[in-house]
Amino acid sequence: MEKKKKITQSTKINYKKKREKKKKKNKFDKAEKNYRELIEKSESSKGYLGLATVYLEKKEYRKAIEYSEKALELQEMEKENRNGIYDINRQRDRVKAQTVKALSFYGLKDYKKAFSRLFEVYSEIYDVYGEENIEKFSKNLISLNRKMAETDINLYKKNIEKMKELEMASMKNEY
Repeated sequence: MEKKKKITQSTKINYKKKREKKKKKNKFDKAEKNYRELIEKSESSKGYLGLATVYLEKKEYRKAIEYSEKALELQEMEKENRNGIYDINRQRDRVKAQTVKALSFYGLKDYKKAFSRLFEVYSEIYDVYGEENIEKFSKNLISLNRKMAETDINLYKKNIEKMKELEMASMKNEY
């Protein structure tokens, strides 16, 4: 008589996690392919920004930085081609590219560059996305700073001072 393997709850959870991970990887691979095709058709900042975001999600931080820099470079060229007209969508893309780049530096544990860039885009986020998103961004910034505190306590303290300087008013009790 053949023994049946007893499938535990833990085993079921592991299988489910593996399926979800594979599904997520396939989703990113498909997105990467689509953005590459977009770039081949028309070298636009949106394609590079999309690739940068995909690489950030895949934890391929160096590629994310490379593609976010290319997106920023093209955004400047696109701005010049439009006689300096810089609409809100382009400004959002610029903020997103800067944020992807900063989070990639964070992933590489280059915290000084990461926070420097995050503070640079802080004021623009309010202009582009409004008060609700600036609060979310602020909370995320504080959370990232806390996670990094054990690695570099001096930078942690410097970041707290910078947050106060930027008057993250709703965040004062969060420090």
